[in-house]
Amino acid sequence: MKPKKDHKRQVILENAMNLYLKNGYAKMSIRMLANEIKSSPSSIYSYFKDKDEIFYELQVQAFMTFNEFVFEECVFKKPISKLKHQCRNYFEFAIKNTLFYELLFMLKAPFNTIESRNLEWKGGRMAINKLKESISETIKEGYFSGFSLKQATYFVFNYLHGIIALYLNKRLSMYDDSDKNVISLVKKSLEDFFELLKSTRKL
Repeated sequence: MKPKKDHKRQVILENAMNLYLKNGYAKMSIRMLANEIKSSPSSIYSYFKDKDEIFYELQVQAFMTFNEFVFEECVFKKPISKLKHQCRNYFEFAIKNTLFYELLFMLKAPFNTIESRNLEWKGGRMAINKLKESISETIKEGYFSGFSLKQATYFVFNYLHGIIALYLNKRLSMYDDSDKNVISLVKKSLEDFFELLKSTRKL
């Protein structure tokens, strides 16, 4: 692909991300994007098949930011401390970047392209593999007794995503109407989860 075309493609993606973060997925259209970059819808379609493909590319880029933040390089004496740090980073990222998080794990659009083009979910797979590496280290310390590595990884990820999904969909308001208190509840639940992990350790 020629440099000029590469540049135009990136301009489209940058403006698409800005519009998404400003208006959300449902309110962003190809025509709106075309107006933003002073172009035509047909010009955008010469780079991307449809809106779903644009959001697939946005998701790929967003995962780079997410993985760098959650799995930042840090030195910990104990693997369980490293895992806790990553879980806290996960929650912090999701709470502070809700639309980013929805793009990564909750919007259907990117997955339509993955399914139709039979692509690998590279960003998601990388995140899961990094989490799996950390859990593998904690298993060697005796945690997750009775779990396979795959089971332990899904156990942790399903907890993290489950709580965040409930939070983003306003399903935790049944406990408290105040958003500030709900965030405190979410963070407290993570610390309770760490306490639960202690019970999985075989000494």
